[in-house]
Amino acid sequence: MTMRRSRGPLVFLVCLLAGGPLFFTPGLRPIPSRQESRMALSAEPAPPKKPASAYMLWLKENRVRIAGSLGEDGKKVTLVSKAAGAEWKTLSDKVKKKFVDMAAKLKANFLTEKEAFEKQGGVMPARKSRKAATAKKTKDPSLPKRPKNAYMLWLQDHRKEITDALGPGHQPKQVMVEAGKRWKTCSDAEKGPYVAQASELKQAYNKQKQGHVKL
Repeated sequence: MTMRRSRGPLVFLVCLLAGGPLFFTPGLRPIPSRQESRMALSAEPAPPKKPASAYMLWLKENRVRIAGSLGEDGKKVTLVSKAAGAEWKTLSDKVKKKFVDMAAKLKANFLTEKEAFEKQGGVMPARKSRKAATAKKTKDPSLPKRPKNAYMLWLQDHRKEITDALGPGHQPKQVMVEAGKRWKTCSDAEKGPYVAQASELKQAYNKQKQGHVKL
């Protein structure tokens, strides 16, 4: 903003000599710059920010505590997030309710502000393309881990046997090829325990996934 000195004294003398009215404004008068004028004319209301989820509200209150419990590892964001996600999964619905209710209120306020913003002619920022979102997407640490299938459970029990049979200097690919051959030759009776275990793990996984709260 530029400042221009008033011509008050000069106007006073001119008016006095001419016998005209003595109207002038003494002192300095602020004059908006061209850039400020453009900014004022082009100013638009900012779009409302997306509200935090129940998990993020809980994490905000507990991040310092969780980081402190990890010691030196508390300085690593990924480890703090992993520990927080694991703890969040163990919380009861009663404990989570406070944050779930807070998140619901924030979301309701967001929708109200969004509607008002759009009525004023505002346009919400466009969503990123699926390709860009996938590239930058981070794994939800609180998401239940996908269980192993029957073959992977069997391999877990027989990997050492296979690697010993292949001898030193074998490649990981050779282990998988040999394991695949052996699995195919297994009878239904041999596969049965692993199939049953995989089925139980999958049912437990689906149950956890249904009750999972997205970050």
